[in-house]
Amino acid sequence: MVTAVQIKQFDAANRFFTVFDGDTGFYMRSGIIDEQGNDTGADPFMVDFPHLVDVGIMGHCEHGLSGKCAEAGNDCYQSGVDLSAPNMTLAKAREIVAILTLI
Repeated sequence: MVTAVQIKQFDAANRFFTVFDGDTGFYMRSGIIDEQGNDTGADPFMVDFPHLVDVGIMGHCEHGLSGKCAEAGNDCYQSGVDLSAPNMTLAKAREIVAILTLI
């Protein structure tokens, strides 16, 4: 079985560790690390670089616009009831992926 490399990073600016497993999606972040290398338990407030990127490809949602979600009692976190823009093109999605792989 081929497994993804586990990515381990230390954010020196904000003094904490992260671990990400590409196979399972497991993500872990330590507390702030003190000068002696101990986890203080304090939650890091920010990172020096985004660890996750959320790219929305939908410009509209047929179910949201039709009212089916609202009828079922579901709220859309992406305002599917109100949006009627075109969906992202495959070319634009490929462009974003190409940019993100350079980072």
